[in-house]
Amino acid sequence: LAWGDLIWAHQGGFTGDVAYPEWLSTLFNAVLTSWPILFVLAFDTDIPDAKANQSPQIYLEGPQRTLFNARVFGLWMLSAAWHGALAWVVPNLAFGGTEYDTVDFWRGSTASFSIVIFVITLKLLLHAFGRTTPATTVPLSLSIVLYMVVLFLFGYWSVGQDFQPNLSEGAETPVPGWLF
Repeated sequence: LAWGDLIWAHQGGFTGDVAYPEWLSTLFNAVLTSWPILFVLAFDTDIPDAKANQSPQIYLEGPQRTLFNARVFGLWMLSAAWHGALAWVVPNLAFGGTEYDTVDFWRGSTASFSIVIFVITLKLLLHAFGRTTPATTVPLSLSIVLYMVVLFLFGYWSVGQDFQPNLSEGAETPVPGWLF
């Protein structure tokens, strides 16, 4: 999300306007992304304990720092910058635009936010050991369903328009169903 905010700051001339709908940004950590990670980390398993105790060489990658070192961390940061920039730029240039108080801007912004959510979910799925186990599939599926419910509630009903009043495009009443 930070890359979208950073790019939007340059596009918007450093006016201080937010890049993403505030209600989505507020829900991002606590409601949309952190709890699936906690569930997957808590219940994901790789090798049975008995087998791990019989073959300690399986875990040599940890002490040798092959999976986490300065090079790997740098590549993660480059990957994050690339994915974050693409997630903002593609929807913004395709149909969002830079006119802040238009529905098109907010549709592009929400599409960008959605891409970030889906990339986070996909990366968690790819990094989980038990990709097809209920410990992985259930939290990830529920998080996507929850996100869709949030998009519907805030994107179609007036409560989302109350939180983001500039969806009115200059009129007194917000545009109904601005997201869909």
